[in-house]
Amino acid sequence: MKDTKERRHEIKKVLLNNLVLTEDKKLAPGPDIRVTLWGIGDGAGETFFFGVKKKVYEMISDYSNNTQAIYRAAEQMKDVGRMLSLETVDSGACVLVRHIFFRPVVLVLEENALEDTPEENIDNNGENKELILSAYCGRAILSGVSMRHAINQVEKIFGGKIKRYIATKEME
Repeated sequence: MKDTKERRHEIKKVLLNNLVLTEDKKLAPGPDIRVTLWGIGDGAGETFFFGVKKKVYEMISDYSNNTQAIYRAAEQMKDVGRMLSLETVDSGACVLVRHIFFRPVVLVLEENALEDTPEENIDNNGENKELILSAYCGRAILSGVSMRHAINQVEKIFGGKIKRYIATKEME
């Protein structure tokens, strides 16, 4: 999955806390980057200067197709954080996870089209698609801990219906 410059810029705005409220009660990135008079918080200084870190996980679901899995995940992700409306995510679930001890993390669950896949990954419609969970956080020394905490929270609310794909090692 190729990450575009527009998506990184949009997520950087979210992590810098430049948010507006849409009509459907979701948060969306504001029109420009602004810094308030009292400074920046939630680790936004490192995000502003060092950029955004990304981690990608392949997910598997017990649902019949990925569209149904994304719809169910969007309903359940409301319990973890605030739902986001990103222009660069067409059909996916986005959430902003904040914690009192950890940095804010943006989680994006979407499906990714593949060109060359084995036949067991082809869904019922005959399409080659995989379910991808991307975690974004401001670059810092301990940002991986924040991302892991947010992903574990999301996996708990899924209740085993959607989980990380862990490849088995082949023994010789």
